[in-house]
Amino acid sequence: MIVKFLRAAAAFAALSLSLTAFAQVTLLDLSDGNAPLDVNPQGTWGPGLQDTEFQRFWQRSNDIDSGITFGLDPALNISGLDLLALTARINGNHDGLTLTVTLIDSLDFTASAIFDLAAFDNEFFTTQNAAWTPSDFLFNPAAIRGVHFSGQIPGGVDTLNFDAQRLEAVRLSSVPEPSTYAAAGAGGLLLLAAFRRRRRQA
Repeated sequence: MIVKFLRAAAAFAALSLSLTAFAQVTLLDLSDGNAPLDVNPQGTWGPGLQDTEFQRFWQRSNDIDSGITFGLDPALNISGLDLLALTARINGNHDGLTLTVTLIDSLDFTASAIFDLAAFDNEFFTTQNAAWTPSDFLFNPAAIRGVHFSGQIPGGVDTLNFDAQRLEAVRLSSVPEPSTYAAAGAGGLLLLAAFRRRRRQA
């Protein structure tokens, strides 16, 4: 009897966890040539060295009008994922302090996240998170068709030297809707009632 109850409880717990699972969408995988490059005509960043494990950006300007765009086809949906997670490392000396990652939707509306390059290691790849902020309320996170890497300083002349591996959209803590809590509570009460009823009949 107890075994049956434990099995039912485990199944219910698995269902609850599936409702609140960690969520993420991979925007760019910059290893093994997996990232299709679409260089921004206004940008000055070249694609750099493509290694088997990363994309190298060397001696790139931190001018806000300089950068490189990665095209995404098909467009990706990151609705509900309010953070960008960049896996990268610093490569050599650099003067620029920040890296801007801009998301581009299917209508060319944008949202940006700013990463502090000093937070990355200069030997090992680490992952840092930054919240993205839309530049216009019409930005559509359900149709991301491009990712733009750039500096942040108008007319900037400092250099950015880094290797990038992956860019993901994530939600670190999934908060269930109130209806999910209600369903979980009701399910738990039903299991408890069934267990007590079986104990009385035994």
